[in-house]
Amino acid sequence: MAVTDEITYYMRPVNGDDSADGMSFATAWKTWRHTFNTLTNAGGYTPGATFWGSRLLLANEGGSYTGPYHGPTGAEYDYRIDSLFTSIGNQFMIQGVSSDGNAYEDVNFVFDMSGFTYEYWLYCFSSVNVNSANGLSFKNITWRGLSADAGAKGILTTLYDNEAARMVSYDNCIFEDNEVVESLFGYGGYNGSYDFINCIFRRNNSYNNNKGCISSNYHNYNSQRNSGLQLYECEIHSNNKHADSSPYILATPGPLGNQNVKILNSVFYDNGNADSDIVLHFNAQTEAANIRIQDCVFFGNAGTGIYYRSANTDANYGDSIYGSKIISCVFALNNKSIDAEATPGVRQAMFTNNLFYNNTVVDIPTWMSGTTGWGISNTVGNPAFTNGQSGDFSAALTSPVFVNSRDVRFPIGGRYVVQTESTSTLPTIVSFF
Repeated sequence: MAVTDEITYYMRPVNGDDSADGMSFATAWKTWRHTFNTLTNAGGYTPGATFWGSRLLLANEGGSYTGPYHGPTGAEYDYRIDSLFTSIGNQFMIQGVSSDGNAYEDVNFVFDMSGFTYEYWLYCFSSVNVNSANGLSFKNITWRGLSADAGAKGILTTLYDNEAARMVSYDNCIFEDNEVVESLFGYGGYNGSYDFINCIFRRNNSYNNNKGCISSNYHNYNSQRNSGLQLYECEIHSNNKHADSSPYILATPGPLGNQNVKILNSVFYDNGNADSDIVLHFNAQTEAANIRIQDCVFFGNAGTGIYYRSANTDANYGDSIYGSKIISCVFALNNKSIDAEATPGVRQAMFTNNLFYNNTVVDIPTWMSGTTGWGISNTVGNPAFTNGQSGDFSAALTSPVFVNSRDVRFPIGGRYVVQTESTSTLPTIVSFF
C-alpha cells in the first residue's frame, strides 16, 4: 500500500530526457544537475519533491556518471540544499538501481567524481527545512575519484547547527579513491544521527590535519555540537596512506561522540602511514555519552586503533570520558590497540572479552585495569587470520577468536571473522612489519 502522496522519481543517464517529467522509468530524467535542481531549492528552482515518502532511483545503465553536477552557473548555491528533497518530515531516499530499474545488492549507481571541480557534492546550510524535520538516505551509491588538487573538500557537509540534523543514512554505499581537502562527510548539529550500514571506505585521503573520512566539521574539541555516529557491518581499510594526509582515519578530534556512537561488526585494517595516526578518535562532552564498539577487528593499522580524548570536566577527577564499552573486539598488529590522552581519564567503562596480539607498543594498556567498571576475560593470543592484511579474517576453529569467545557461534571480532574448513592446524598469520 503506497504512502499518501508518495512519488518515485527516476534518472537514467543514458536513456533519460531532462525535458520529461521524471516520474516513471520510461520518462526518466537524464542528468544529476537537472534532477537535483528540480527536486531542491538549489539555484532558485522550485522544489518538486514536497511530498511524503518520496524517493529518487538512479539507474546504472553501464559505466559511471561523470556529470554535469551543478546548476548553470556552477556557483555555490547550485549545489547547496536549502530544503531537503522533501519539505515534509520524512526520509527521502536516493537509491541506485540496475539498468532494468530493479535494485540488486551488487549493483551500485557510480558517481565518478574525477572531473569534479567544485568544493562539495552536497552542501547544507541555513534553512529551517534542513533540520530535525527531515532526513536523507542513500542506498547502493558509489562515490569515487574526488580530487583535493581540483579543490574538492568533501561529499556532503553541514556548516552549522541543525542542517541535515534528523538523520542521514548510507546503506550499501562505497566511498573509494577520494582525496579531499577536508573530509568525505562533515557533520554539525546538536542532535544529528549519521548512520553507515554495510558501507566500504577504502583508499581515501583527507589533507586537513584535524579531519578524516567522517568529521565533526568546524567544531573544536570542546564544542557542544556533537552529532551521533553509527556504523554497522562496514569495512574501513587502506585510508590516509599518503604521508601528507591527515593522521585521523575515520573519526576526528571533534566530539562526534556526544549523541552516542555505536560501531558494530566492522573491520578496520591497513589504515594510516605513521605510528602517530589514529583510526577512531573520540571526545565526549557529557557523562551521558555512550560509545560502544563491539564485534570489530582492528588489524595492521599503522597507528592507534582507538583513542580517547578526555573532555568532560569533573570536580573530583578532572577531565574524563565516561560510559565507553569495547566488547569482543580483536586488536592485532597495530602500533597501539587503545590509548587515551590522560589516565585515569576513562571512567565507568567496560572493556571485556577482547583479544590482543602483537600490537607494537602495548597490547592491553595497564591503565585499563584501573578504570571504573573494568571488565574481565581480555586475553592475548594469535588470532591466526588467513590473511588479515588483505581483509581475509577467516581462521581455524582452534583460533582464540573461537576458543575464547563466550559463544562459538559469535567469534571475537564479529561477522567478518569466519571459520575455515580445516580445524587441525592454525594458519600462519601474515606479518608485514
